[in-house]
Amino acid sequence: MAQVAVQQISKRFGSVTAVDELTWTFDDGGLTVLVGPSGCGKTTLLRMIAGLEEPSGGQVWFGDLDVTAVPPWERNAAMVFQSYALYPHMTVFANMAFPLQARKLKKDAIRRQVERTAQALGIDHLLRRKPRELSGGQMQRVALGRAMVRQPDVYLMDEPLSNLDAQLRVEMRGEIKRLQRALGVTTIYVTHDQAEAMTMADTLVVLRDGRIEQAGDPELIYRQPATAFVAGFIGSPMINFIDVRLDETGAAWMLGDLRGALPARLPAAAAGTAGQPLVLGIRPEDVVVSREAIPDSLPARAVVREPLGKEALLLLAADALPAGSLLRAITPPDLRPAPDETVWLHFPPARIHLFDPTTNRALQSTIGSPR
Repeated sequence: MAQVAVQQISKRFGSVTAVDELTWTFDDGGLTVLVGPSGCGKTTLLRMIAGLEEPSGGQVWFGDLDVTAVPPWERNAAMVFQSYALYPHMTVFANMAFPLQARKLKKDAIRRQVERTAQALGIDHLLRRKPRELSGGQMQRVALGRAMVRQPDVYLMDEPLSNLDAQLRVEMRGEIKRLQRALGVTTIYVTHDQAEAMTMADTLVVLRDGRIEQAGDPELIYRQPATAFVAGFIGSPMINFIDVRLDETGAAWMLGDLRGALPARLPAAAAGTAGQPLVLGIRPEDVVVSREAIPDSLPARAVVREPLGKEALLLLAADALPAGSLLRAITPPDLRPAPDETVWLHFPPARIHLFDPTTNRALQSTIGSPR
């Protein structure tokens, strides 16, 4: 095992900065997931850690060793790619054995190590087959096995599940998590899928424009997003954003005639001055929908209901919102308002998030704030 760290690491491609003086220490033995939209720098950062990209500045450390100038084959890091990268003319056994043969291990030692790893992955019955005879899930297990058999200090995984169907992705992400915990090897995992990131990560690092927007415990980031970007990127269905303003007392927010209490966690002086514009965020599962008028509620019209099995996604329009804007709410399956039926929406104060529209920062003290 090895603790991996990057210090002031940068990568520029001409006038484009892919990674911008980023500093982070990855937990020794933990699974850290890098997540963010396309172009945020997550794969470039992973490739610099692997030695496949040369940094424009900064250092990469494995433990106490500066490996910035060390070639990739000497870093003892195993990378799993999106494309599997299996040799088509070799059997599964030969694909898994290849990195051990390159180290000139004895044949008996190679056989034992490959068979032991294949058994742990449940692919020991496939060792004589070639990649063309395997399913996507089986090929991904072989790619994982080829990385595991080396017994590296660090696993680097670049969107390894993106070519699999939805059900198999769920199965494989659980398998990778189980194996990582069993092996206790430092693992850095890249994905653009926020659901995959949330379910797998010990530590979640949200990247934006080559910098860390927020990092920490996945559930804490979900509950306490430090910026509107994080709130909007993490969570599905996406959080609702509503333009509101502070009332004349500075102790409540207003949307038209609707007045709502500020969250108790918000420091008294943090919201700003009377009349100040704010952005209110509330997740669809936190919106309370009622067919009867309730205090401090917003009248809205049902537009579309999407059944999801144990729950439903309800899209709603309201006169207090800009034309064309829709709110999202998760409702019980037995709540079935007709199209254009009026319902009332309540936003519990403890469940809302308030953001400064200029800085996009959350108006609250958060753990795991932007770096």
